[in-house]
Amino acid sequence: MSKIIFTGDIYQGKETCFEVDENLKAIFSSASSICGNFEGPIVNKYTPKDFKAGPILKQSKSVIKSLETCGFNTLSLANNHIFDYGRKGLEETLDNLEGFHCFGAGMNYCDAVNVCIQNINGVKVGYVSLTEWCFGISRKKDNNPGCGWVFDVLVKTDY
Repeated sequence: MSKIIFTGDIYQGKETCFEVDENLKAIFSSASSICGNFEGPIVNKYTPKDFKAGPILKQSKSVIKSLETCGFNTLSLANNHIFDYGRKGLEETLDNLEGFHCFGAGMNYCDAVNVCIQNINGVKVGYVSLTEWCFGISRKKDNNPGCGWVFDVLVKTDY
């Protein structure tokens, strides 16, 4: 039997890896796949967007070790912080997360709204992640980076 765990926001604002409770580690270790919302780009040196309201988040590469320790293999990137450092920040984040299944943001519209499909113990599972309006949304403009937008006219809502 397959077990998929979904978590909320993942954010590590400091260099040291976050601690995970042993009971939570046991639950995570029983999963076939663990997916979380990656709340903030991995950036090293870029300047944040100067027109954003609210907090501007970034994470260091050390978050990757934390993700691996917990067993995360799938990450949603469609959120209000992934584009806090613009195109370069998103690009660096995608490069650093190359070993994970990422979805919900990309360097062009098709990548941002693409369905992430995994084969989990013989069952195909599809992940889609969209966000409300945030900075850097790529709305039908093929060469713009950003997130998939939930209110885009191309998103089918009449199921």
